[in-house]
Amino acid sequence: MAKITVHPTSSLKGEVEAPPSKSHTHRILTVGLLSDNKVKVYNPLIAGDVTATIDCCKLFGAEIKITNNLLEITPPSSLNAPNKILDAKNSGTTIRFMMSIAAIAKGTTKLTGSPQLKKRPVADLTDALNRLGARCEYTEREGYPPLAITGTDKLGGETWISGNISSQFISSLLLSLPKSTVNSIIHIKPPVKSKPYIKMTLEIVEKSGVIIKASRDLKNFIIPGNQHYKIREYYVPGDWSSIAFILAAAAITNSNLKIINVDFQSTSADRKIVDDLRKMGAKLEEDLEKKVLTVNGGKLKGAKINCSNTPDLIPVLAVTAAYAEGVTILYGAEHVRYKESNRLQTISEELSKMGVKLKENKTGLTIKGGERLTGCSNLNAHGDHRIFMALCIAALKAGEASTINGLETYSDSYPNFIKDLKSIGVKLEEKQDA
Repeated sequence: MAKITVHPTSSLKGEVEAPPSKSHTHRILTVGLLSDNKVKVYNPLIAGDVTATIDCCKLFGAEIKITNNLLEITPPSSLNAPNKILDAKNSGTTIRFMMSIAAIAKGTTKLTGSPQLKKRPVADLTDALNRLGARCEYTEREGYPPLAITGTDKLGGETWISGNISSQFISSLLLSLPKSTVNSIIHIKPPVKSKPYIKMTLEIVEKSGVIIKASRDLKNFIIPGNQHYKIREYYVPGDWSSIAFILAAAAITNSNLKIINVDFQSTSADRKIVDDLRKMGAKLEEDLEKKVLTVNGGKLKGAKINCSNTPDLIPVLAVTAAYAEGVTILYGAEHVRYKESNRLQTISEELSKMGVKLKENKTGLTIKGGERLTGCSNLNAHGDHRIFMALCIAALKAGEASTINGLETYSDSYPNFIKDLKSIGVKLEEKQDA
């Protein structure tokens, strides 16, 4: 296993370019696979999780060409089950999006993933697909990958699905059902978590020429069948989920940093990191015209933060809270347990090793911050890219150097993370176990 040692840093300076959005790239790739025509995607994220989606799209028959900052998708003439097993690797988004595509493809598609992915539940989505006419069968453990899905071009009717496990289940249905020959109605069992991610899917679908009638509360969707995706070009905006780590690094070290090429019009849920950090005392300035976000660290204070729509921010907010005076309460995030790791548990375990006083509860974390963290030589990312990156940020102001196992994980979503940290003055040593 690869690891990295992070040395404490007194001050950071410079600028970082916002990386492309992983969430947007996954969605436009899926639309491209289902489209009537070639789709050109500008500024795509090419990272581990996205590569898994690219590979799966190719197995479904799409031709995908990547040159410089352009990705071109030529869809197959018909959607058929691949002869090979689809390997989603460690990407939950990939396997969930591909499940609904398999449900409208001709034949039986087999899907699998990494040992980590096999721990992530998919039962809510398979149940919904079965009610719509697909046949989903687990091949190892009930409710989890791997599985086989036999599709039908008459997938449709009425179904329901829980809204508190993963918005990816809902987005998966919204992306694929318009291509079925049958109309569909989806009902979401409340509460509906991560609503902005559902809105992101609806926005991309609408831009692509497909109509979905959604209730204002996003609990009911009417999806006409026999529709056609006709988008030809798409520009992927910057990724707020990744920007969050750089913003937190500046906030806890009392540094001045600039993020350039920021998409202030983005529907991304994680744009809320700006409000969250301001609530904790950081100073952030937005230059909408120049697309620049400047963050100045300062004396941070505890706050009460609702994370129901922003589960990906839990690790980085927990780290920021550890350096904030007083108590921080992160709540509404029970669904974060179903990510690459149980993030409430894993970030609690690792920050505790650094001397942070925190308590895990049913829906979040209570963190008592303000004391200097101690360095730790055996921090563990638990196979989770966001836990790894959060721990790197936590180590920036610890009393001594810290070593984090799981260096291989960050490229799942933010391939330039280590490069960007070095560019703003962080001293790092990468190591590979013998």
